[in-house]
Amino acid sequence: MSISPEQLLQQLRSFEAALREAKTKEVAVGVIGNTTSVYQHGQNVLDVAGAHEFGKGRMPARSFLRMPFNNKRNEIDAAILTQFRRVADGRASVQQALGLVGVTARNISIEAFETGGFGQWQDISAETKATKGSDTILWDTGKLVGSVTWAVRDAT
Repeated sequence: MSISPEQLLQQLRSFEAALREAKTKEVAVGVIGNTTSVYQHGQNVLDVAGAHEFGKGRMPARSFLRMPFNNKRNEIDAAILTQFRRVADGRASVQQALGLVGVTARNISIEAFETGGFGQWQDISAETKATKGSDTILWDTGKLVGSVTWAVRDAT
């Protein structure tokens, strides 16, 4: 399929506008906008997320965001490339493309929960296993994993 120079120029201008828009946006992935959700025992989900992501006291860090995103950087990069090809050829808006990048990153985080941090998380103690009745690391009620989401927003 051939296009005229005028059509090509219009496509390039549209893509330039999309790139300018993309520079003003970011994708946030994590426990965002969920500052009031609490567990039955009253602990805030955001506090629990921070304690697991970074470790706290005797609790080791079990990163469900930073480590998985670093380990799966190639998948995230591929998603960005794929989505911006869609923007370039007019099949997606910047908002849609960034949203799908967010979905990819969220799914990587969920995969970390399902695999014990890709086998890298420290096992839970025997006491914790007995208390929760399970040996699954970082998964009890599903509240934390269910709180991981994404948002496309104005860049800060």
